[in-house]
Amino acid sequence: MILHPKVVELVRERGWRGLNEIQVEASEYIAKGYNVLIVAPTGYGKTEAAVLPIMSRILYEGAKPIAVVYVTPLRALINDITRRLREWGDRLGIVVARRHSDISKAEKKLRMKRVPHIIVITPEGLEIELDWAHKFRRFYRNVRWVVIDEVHDLVGTKRGAQLALLISRLRAFTGRDLQIVMLSATVGNPPAVARYFVGSSKRPLKIITSSARKPMEVTLRLVDEDWESMAKAVAELMEPPTIVFVNSRYFGERLREELERLGIRNVMVHHSSVSKELREESERLLKEGRVAGVIATKTLELGIDVGYVKKVVVMGSPAQVQTFLQRIGRSGHTMGEAMRGAVIVWHPVQLLEALALLHLAEQGVLEEPDTGYAPLDVVARMLVGSLLKSEPVRLEELYEIVRGSGPYSSMSREEFSRLVELLKRGRLLEVADGRVRAGPRFYTIWRFEHERRWGGHGFTEFFTFISSLPEFVVRTSDGREVGKLDAHYVFRYLRSDDVIRLAGRSWRVVRIDDRLYTVEVEEGGEGGEVPLWRGDTARRSGIVAKQMARLLEEVCRGALRVPFAEVLKAVADRYLSEVGAHPSASVVIRERVNGYTVYTLLADERVVEALGLMLLYRLSSEEGLGVEVKTSHVGLAVKTGHPDPLSMLLSLSRVELEELALESVKRSPYFRMKLRELAPSFGVRDDDEDLAVEALRQLQHEYYDFV
Repeated sequence: MILHPKVVELVRERGWRGLNEIQVEASEYIAKGYNVLIVAPTGYGKTEAAVLPIMSRILYEGAKPIAVVYVTPLRALINDITRRLREWGDRLGIVVARRHSDISKAEKKLRMKRVPHIIVITPEGLEIELDWAHKFRRFYRNVRWVVIDEVHDLVGTKRGAQLALLISRLRAFTGRDLQIVMLSATVGNPPAVARYFVGSSKRPLKIITSSARKPMEVTLRLVDEDWESMAKAVAELMEPPTIVFVNSRYFGERLREELERLGIRNVMVHHSSVSKELREESERLLKEGRVAGVIATKTLELGIDVGYVKKVVVMGSPAQVQTFLQRIGRSGHTMGEAMRGAVIVWHPVQLLEALALLHLAEQGVLEEPDTGYAPLDVVARMLVGSLLKSEPVRLEELYEIVRGSGPYSSMSREEFSRLVELLKRGRLLEVADGRVRAGPRFYTIWRFEHERRWGGHGFTEFFTFISSLPEFVVRTSDGREVGKLDAHYVFRYLRSDDVIRLAGRSWRVVRIDDRLYTVEVEEGGEGGEVPLWRGDTARRSGIVAKQMARLLEEVCRGALRVPFAEVLKAVADRYLSEVGAHPSASVVIRERVNGYTVYTLLADERVVEALGLMLLYRLSSEEGLGVEVKTSHVGLAVKTGHPDPLSMLLSLSRVELEELALESVKRSPYFRMKLRELAPSFGVRDDDEDLAVEALRQLQHEYYDFV
């Protein structure tokens, strides 16, 4: 029997008629010892598909704690997952514990006395456990299984690379070929994603997907570009309980304000700058059916338990198919039930993009993650962190750990040696007789909180790759946290007695403390200004841009009937009458508008950014400071004396273009920021040549596509 009799008994007690096809297949292959990637929509019981066969193996084989590391990308998911696993584990004698910064000291002490069989943790938490928790770390020698939830949110990112290295470290630490089980509702190129995390594992791999595709019922609504029209459309389309997804924190707060003007107050706001307590309150009220809906950014895209969601409303285009499916997939939480939603747009380009997303989603075409992204600062911190509470280690052992991870499997010995030399130069590593230990400079860069100097780096920051801009904490006079504000916004715009909107409410500013980075507020005040936050952007993917071009072509030929086709055809006809063509995958429209040469093109936004950057550098070098280049999601506008700057750029040879790309990135506003971001990880000054090479490589991955 694959499942242990005690597990089977619990399944029957729950009134289940049995396991579904995903759970049956997963149980079979997990029992056989395969590494497994399970891809299935929300509501298909992926968590149970992974955990029930593993719990059965724990019971059958008497596995010692810690037997399972259950990794989730969001700290907010830890409590939900822990609760779900304990519902099974408590009845089976399997101890489940959680690890995050908010748990009490009593709970931390308890796990030393009652070591858990399953620990639920984030990548950052696991890094701290292996690097710093020297007393508890010994229990990780017993690990046999690693479960990775919401795997699509990690793959191809620095946090994903960090986790891949941690799995390789665990493999070396335990001396076992750990069994890896990965879960996702949506992911492009599943085999590549699986290989990214299993690394050097010798186990066979099985990818499990549902044979039935979940039906999708999505409508489109085109409205006027004003807040009242948008809010009225939301009010008409909501069917409680509803999640309304927006692309920025500003948009969420502003939409909530407009709904309030329409007399709709039974809606809450959920985003990363709302305090944890208020986010949890909105999740609970939505789950209990006590609010009509919640306006959310990506904070509710992943599997936080908010109960049954009848409908999802998406404001504007989320720009990527995977994001679109994650959002729509929060509705229809049972097998066979349709995902129900609506997309509200207010511009023809948004309309075309939304149609492209719908078509790609229906065809099951998703963006493929960049599994080749291998940032060196992640390896640097792994090398240093693994030595903080350790005796000197042979360099060859560390190299094998790095090579054992998916993202760094092709790193040569020469590349590894150059990285070690860079860390030696930064005095973060010391090497003697082929053995390496942590260098003396670590604690001067990464300081404990009570030792921090102005502008220094906190010790806990070393373990995380979650980037964050400086923020002010907003609190009431009794210390209750409301949320966070961007420091740039506070310094530039905010004053005492101002009224702001945050967490869907109005707050009057009582005082601002720029030393402690706090803003004291009291509830109330008329109206209120919606704050601005940096970093709230979604970039259109290449496959969406290509699909937009195909759809526009078919609409123009009358070969495709889609909602609001007449709107798109009118735009295309205007281009045809004025310039003789419309934008497509192979056609760029050039126009002269108010002294600018304007190029309209349908492309990946990183391509547009790369073109804009190269044009700005080249033209500024020739003409001076009078040149202007502005980029957007539909193209770029150039103010220059050259009649056709893009043609000039494309006439350059490949070698000239490569040199231009390199020089232009060095003058990008992001270059200095990236140098400052990376320097602490290597311990060197931000003018180091090797650091500059890595900064350029990462910028080309994150912002610019020159290929």
